[in-house]
Amino acid sequence: MRAELLAAALSAGALAPASAHAWCQMTTSDLLPSLAEPCILAENHPGEFPLAWQRRCTSIALSTEDASSSLDDATVRAVLDRALAAWEGTSCEGIPIGIDVSVLAETTLADRARHFASGRNVNALIFVHDGWSDVRRHDPRALAVTYVWHDPASGLIFDADIEMNE
Repeated sequence: MRAELLAAALSAGALAPASAHAWCQMTTSDLLPSLAEPCILAENHPGEFPLAWQRRCTSIALSTEDASSSLDDATVRAVLDRALAAWEGTSCEGIPIGIDVSVLAETTLADRARHFASGRNVNALIFVHDGWSDVRRHDPRALAVTYVWHDPASGLIFDADIEMNE
């Protein structure tokens, strides 16, 4: 059951039709979505930029510091590979989104989402066992939260980490 929930959390956006706004490309805007504007689009806000990776090829590492307590590493990797394949196969208005994400064989010791401005970073998948709501202040109903660090002047993504609610 845990594998199915992980797969649903990681791939839900890829299965919904674009008109339902299953996902919106994040922008440098501080505006929050509303009923009138469910997606904050950079094209509608001069001076705002869509967030994007410098290269279309990136990777993600599993945390061994906070690994899943109910799923083994191979199962998590298999689910993550399937979810990433769904995203890689997604298109917007017939145009592929053009992203290629690989799961690294190497793991990370990350115990929380963080970005090091002057150091080396890795995109990480971290399972949170304790403190989801009270310490990290995540919505208790959320299956996962993704942190994205970017340049506000260009939208260039530096780093992204996913915290999964174990």
